[in-house]
Amino acid sequence: ALELFFLAAEQEHPGAANQIASHYYFAEEPDVDKVIEWREKAIAWGSVEDIYELADLLVDERPEEIDQAIALLEGLLDTYWYKSRTSLKLSRIYMKGEGGRLDYEKGIKYAEMCASLDNYNGLSDLAFFYFKGMGVEKNLAKALELLKQAEKLAKDKGIGGLFEDNIRMVEKELGKGN
Repeated sequence: ALELFFLAAEQEHPGAANQIASHYYFAEEPDVDKVIEWREKAIAWGSVEDIYELADLLVDERPEEIDQAIALLEGLLDTYWYKSRTSLKLSRIYMKGEGGRLDYEKGIKYAEMCASLDNYNGLSDLAFFYFKGMGVEKNLAKALELLKQAEKLAKDKGIGGLFEDNIRMVEKELGKGN
């Protein structure tokens, strides 16, 4: 199959470049340089998916190239299908200080953007920030509200129970739980 993807790549097929990049990434010994090369080709040939994948790879494998990853991600914020994932990724970059980019103001901004898109991971991250007082004033009631929203969204997707332990912990902190 790989041979067929290389043939399709000769015709500048973005899906073929994507598959070749994945081949190099999931190899027994990943070749990050080849993954980057083929993701960049896929992007040049029109793949939006590979923009996110390349940014994600740079964050994980090339933290010294964090600025390029951030630029790629910020470029996706106007893309409907990627806004939620991208704002979550940017929030985590800034809140964790990936590549030396600790910036709570930007991290909270992107977490709020993600949460506003009904992303249960974004809601739970934002709840954590309110619980800990990271980048925002500590507010246990707000943390509880956000966790309950996250749990409801997760249940609506058929994967409930993700945040029940956290909800009980915050309720206990508020003096409402057992």
